[in-house]
Amino acid sequence: MPATDTPHLRSFVCAAGHELRVTCRCLTEDLGSALDATFEELATRHPIVRAFQRERHAATSGPDTLGPSGGQRPLTVLRHSNDWRGVTWHDPGATVVWLCATGWHRSGQPDDAFQLFAQLKDEGRIWPTAEDYDSLAADRTEQFAAFLIDDAPRLLAMARAQPEVEQVLAIGQEPVALVVHVVETLEETFVAVSVQNISMEIYQILLVALYPERSFKDWRVEQRLPTRDLDYTRSEFCMSILHA
Repeated sequence: MPATDTPHLRSFVCAAGHELRVTCRCLTEDLGSALDATFEELATRHPIVRAFQRERHAATSGPDTLGPSGGQRPLTVLRHSNDWRGVTWHDPGATVVWLCATGWHRSGQPDDAFQLFAQLKDEGRIWPTAEDYDSLAADRTEQFAAFLIDDAPRLLAMARAQPEVEQVLAIGQEPVALVVHVVETLEETFVAVSVQNISMEIYQILLVALYPERSFKDWRVEQRLPTRDLDYTRSEFCMSILHA
């Protein structure tokens, strides 16, 4: 993860370990924005998105749920001034807090935000859809490639500081494991990452970021890390390189 909160494409990547995103329905219907609008653009235009960033960058939920019990997928209320309300949902599996709906708050009026939220919830339209998760996956591939330029050398420095100890760093949202194994006067670096969400092309960019002066043919495929077996349930893939 980045050392500080960072907007990237349609996400706000939080140093706390999660992302903030706006659902496609909320983008188009509530905020009147294009599907490819970046989070930074949305925050500039909409006070409720700025409140979303402010209130959920460190905490994944708020104190008040929408409705008396919250249910299995509890929605929590987001407030900005007297006029704007929103609801957010934390998906722990995807490590994303979604802004699911926003609206103008006028108590007792038929178009009040809470009337809208209740209708969307009853219709099952308030939570993120497959379209939202498709756009999340696409952005995370680009996110990994963008963040590894700084994070890959940082991970290598961590592993060199503690040889033989596995170091793990989330680059974007993808955990990368790295072990530096000392062999006489050489060091052998092992790199493992799940290729469920990362293509081999992006994996090669990771290797270049670690050792830019070396060729891909200098790397070899490994069946395990020096510290453990690979997690094949996550499609973990490992390569190593010898370095002076």
